[in-house]
Amino acid sequence: MIDRTSQRLRAIAVCLLMICATSATAGQKTLEVLESAAETDELALTSSPIQTVFLRECDHCPMLALSIDSATQYFDGKSRITLARAAAVPRGATVFFDKQSRIVSRIVFWR
Repeated sequence: MIDRTSQRLRAIAVCLLMICATSATAGQKTLEVLESAAETDELALTSSPIQTVFLRECDHCPMLALSIDSATQYFDGKSRITLARAAAVPRGATVFFDKQSRIVSRIVFWR
């Protein structure tokens, strides 16, 4: 019985090694940035569904003009909120946007 168990464990180990070896040589994958983010301590929005905000991705990065449109979603933590509520009071937020088009997909306000 112990002999069968050790044989099974060896067979499983060999299969796992073969899977790892095959996936490692199957081709290199390149990570692709789909979305970027910028944080700000005070994001002030208007009630207009189309507007532009100016943010930096880091302290030493250039200023970016990011477009907010009618597809932009707004969140207070994990709860989705309306633009009217998002624009009510300036506060800290993380702004997620498409790196190429610079269109904002969502804004998550900090609690």
